[in-house]
Amino acid sequence: MLPVGNEKIAARVMAFSCGKMPHAIMLEGERGTGRHTLARHIASIAVCESEKAPCGECRGCHLCEVGSHPDIITVSPESKQLTVDKIRSVRQNAYLKPTLCDRKVYIIEQADTMNNSAQNAFLKVLEEPPAGVVFILLVGSADNMLETVRSRCITLSLTAPAKTAAAEYLAGATNYSHAEIDKALEASKNNIGLAIELLEGKKENGYVELARELLLDINHSSTYEMLSKLKPYEKDRVAACAILDELSFRISALLREGCYTHIKEGLARAQLIKAYDAVIKLKQSAESNVNIMLLFSNLCSILKSL
Repeated sequence: MLPVGNEKIAARVMAFSCGKMPHAIMLEGERGTGRHTLARHIASIAVCESEKAPCGECRGCHLCEVGSHPDIITVSPESKQLTVDKIRSVRQNAYLKPTLCDRKVYIIEQADTMNNSAQNAFLKVLEEPPAGVVFILLVGSADNMLETVRSRCITLSLTAPAKTAAAEYLAGATNYSHAEIDKALEASKNNIGLAIELLEGKKENGYVELARELLLDINHSSTYEMLSKLKPYEKDRVAACAILDELSFRISALLREGCYTHIKEGLARAQLIKAYDAVIKLKQSAESNVNIMLLFSNLCSILKSL
């Protein structure tokens, strides 16, 4: 299944079904925009045993659908980075023959966590790719990859669809009401994956709790400790915006109700106004291409300076 929206990408992927499968494809986009969905679709094209791929009926398609095809290998970071040793292992494995079909597919998650050494190691196999091997790189931003790597990949950039298309999809795929769907899409900027997480309650409570902790930390913790809590979201622009949204909501509520007692020694109204204005400006920056960790650093410094 292709991600909702992104019609231009769908047209390009159709060419892969006609035998024009590139050896390296970079899928760029924020988490929740359908990179994994598209990667699985491309992989199913690569391993399909029918002339009209993906047929959805052959052995290759069925194994791909249940996630057990031996020639589709998912590569993920073991910690925070894809290490050079892991990439060298992939490179070595790529020269081994496929098990069931004529192609091997490597889906490389968080490929933009490779440092320069790992990317240069990966570049060696991109420059002389083994026959029948397809690399699918999932990245938040292609700008985080070396130009030498980018130039050897077909880059497909995924974005959130129009709200109407996203709402229509969610209405058909879930049992949530139109009002619930509308609220989730509003919060996620039409990002279907994140909207589903919000509807299922996987992220919303986490953002609420984090915003609450950050306000408490103003008088309880150091800037470093505050920044440590935000670090898991350093590559997630949608999450950064959601956290800032929750912060602005909580500060606004404090200003309306005047209930500052949950913060040790309290904060003066002027301090809350200053915090609110700063958070709104940072939210505008977050929606551009600003470095997320730098934005978080600015946020913590501002809150601690109140």
